[in-house]
Amino acid sequence: MLSKTGKYVEAATVIKDVFERRKDDDPNLQNEPTREALLDLCKNHRLGRSPRGLEEARKLYRLHGDLDSGDSPDNTDYSWRLRNAFNVVCVLVEQDSCDNALNELISVWRKRKGNVVEIESEIEGLMESFRRHKADISAMRALQIVCEENRPFSPPLVKVMTNEGLRLHGIGRDVEAINFLQKALTNNSSTAPQNRLKIGWPLALSNCRTKNFGAGANVVQNLIPLSNTQTKPSEHCLKALLAYALLASGQPGPAKQNAQIIWAEYKTQNILPLPEYHHADTLIRAMVLDEWHDGKWKNAKLIWDEVYQNAKKLRSARNAMSQVQFHVATGNIFAEKWESCRKTRSSRNKGETTAEKSIATIRKQINELQEAPSG
Repeated sequence: MLSKTGKYVEAATVIKDVFERRKDDDPNLQNEPTREALLDLCKNHRLGRSPRGLEEARKLYRLHGDLDSGDSPDNTDYSWRLRNAFNVVCVLVEQDSCDNALNELISVWRKRKGNVVEIESEIEGLMESFRRHKADISAMRALQIVCEENRPFSPPLVKVMTNEGLRLHGIGRDVEAINFLQKALTNNSSTAPQNRLKIGWPLALSNCRTKNFGAGANVVQNLIPLSNTQTKPSEHCLKALLAYALLASGQPGPAKQNAQIIWAEYKTQNILPLPEYHHADTLIRAMVLDEWHDGKWKNAKLIWDEVYQNAKKLRSARNAMSQVQFHVATGNIFAEKWESCRKTRSSRNKGETTAEKSIATIRKQINELQEAPSG
């Protein structure tokens, strides 16, 4: 009753008497009622948050959390000690000793044996405790410690890895995000497409943002069969990102094929979250890098003309200038590649004059886009 009314210090005093009486008859704490009394005592010490109470809880957990014994992990005594050893970590965080808590967690994790699902289910609470003590880096490090091995992970831990990966992706910390999201995707037992898309899409984006384009393309290729026009992300978004990743990883042919599908459906509308991923830019760049064919430059020019017209409209929108700059960069690549190819042709043909005029037009359009918008 005292605990329920928030009188944790008083409750701890009462429970300590109960624990001591039970301990007289059960000095090795072999019986469940004695162990429950100890855990209840420590719980109230922690809820009371007094320095003395926290220290008492830590000492009791430590005393009954020795993991150096050779007991089998299936032994209830081992599970009991493992639980107490982990609770030492939690109390150290509550004592605002986060560095020591991480060192203790490393020690516990190295000494652990067998199935640790019960402890894995407590990791989320431990991370929240770190963050309440303004120790965000320590919270992430705690998760890294328990996830650093290549092994199957329990569903509760997969959930924590997913949420942390999504959080890190959202604030642009892509390297750390990839670590958690990749393991979460590999260990996600759900067959629901939307669950796998939720993890895989930010994983693919983070790979591309860190220039791991091959890895990003592989992730997207595995996601496409799970998608359609109604999923988030849609099949079209996935194919647009795949085109970009394939081009960046040196595969202009497949990149062009995927970008053409999106161009046919959306023309100049960008369906991806970053301006550099625009499928029209990807398509033009892929076309000029792909194998030679007679209509290559003419077809690319037709697409560029539409991109140019759309870019002129975008110049008046302040939040679209980065998109315009990427279109300008694509135009420069297009003109330079076409000029280079024209100069290396062994024979001059009657189409050369037309090509020179087209190249000049592209350069003029690029200059116009780079001028400050009027008004």
